[in-house]
Amino acid sequence: MRIAKKPSSVSEKRSLIVFCQEIAVTLMRRLQEDVDSRQACKEVTQLLMENLKCSQDRAQAMIDLALELIRFSSYGAYRRSGFEMSLLVARAVGRNDDTGRK
Repeated sequence: MRIAKKPSSVSEKRSLIVFCQEIAVTLMRRLQEDVDSRQACKEVTQLLMENLKCSQDRAQAMIDLALELIRFSSYGAYRRSGFEMSLLVARAVGRNDDTGRK
């Protein structure tokens, strides 16, 4: 399994979205291989933690964001509210609290 390189800091939010789109593709490929969805998420979480040297919480936030992007592509709307999406993005970029401070 391959995950793209860590997003650059040039445009952190845009890079994060592109990166999470790649995570979504990876998840969908794992599901096509008849891997259980929980197992696929667990494998990709582990891969992200190893490759990006990030916490489990941050890796899971990136996966949650990838799943929201799949939902948006499918239905034209996110499941989470705008506020929840902001918190999710903050977790995915490694913010430690709700205020956005590191």
